[in-house]
Amino acid sequence: MATDREHLSDVESDFRATSETVAADAERLRSLEAKKASLDPEDPRRTALSEEAVLLGEEIRKMTTLELALEGEATRS
Repeated sequence: MATDREHLSDVESDFRATSETVAADAERLRSLEAKKASLDPEDPRRTALSEEAVLLGEEIRKMTTLELALEGEATRS
């Protein structure tokens, strides 16, 4: 059975990993948006990039919600 300290360490590790994932996804989203902005409005690739950006944005929302839950778990421990 994990001690409180081990549990807190696990939660902090999960939080950091999640935070790194969010940062990487945010950078990818920034890159997608820059690519879309550089394309001609008639370029059909804009739709695919927009769809990818939506999915990535949804993933970022899920991960930041997880961060919030992990933060709550850390403060309860």
